[in-house]
Amino acid sequence: YTKSGEGIVDVEEDENVIYCMEIPGTTWTNLSHRIDFFRGFDRNSSKEVSQCNSMAGFVNRGKIPSKSLAAACRALHERALEDGWKL
Repeated sequence: YTKSGEGIVDVEEDENVIYCMEIPGTTWTNLSHRIDFFRGFDRNSSKEVSQCNSMAGFVNRGKIPSKSLAAACRALHERALEDGWKL
């Protein structure tokens, strides 16, 4: 989230932010559990789990996530769908 008032509109209109905010918080939580279970041995899995849980928190509270978090979470979500995970 931006520290100053500038840039908030820019974040709200970001494609990745919109994509992530349209997904329910429970889906992000479920994705974090699946990553931990199926890819827990991967080097980045703990970071990915944390990112999904952070996104769940933002969505559940109706808060807008940062562009960088949204970009990372969108990539994780799309990868899960490509891998055939039912979310």
